[in-house]
Amino acid sequence: MKPYRGRLGRAAHDYLLSLWTEAEDAYRKRILELVASAKPTSLLDLGCHDGEWTERLVAASGGSVERAA
Repeated sequence: MKPYRGRLGRAAHDYLLSLWTEAEDAYRKRILELVASAKPTSLLDLGCHDGEWTERLVAASGGSVERAA
């Protein structure tokens, strides 16, 4: 990946990153609210990351984690 050139490139990157971060935080907060109210009986984690988000979803739902081998 090429480095950002000049102040404008870095400023634009930082601005867009802040927009993304704010939106992602808002979406995740809303998803947690929906999960807490819906109380799903199961959640499937496909293993794309470290599982931290799935653990937060499980905690919001009041459930427990079962791990497959």
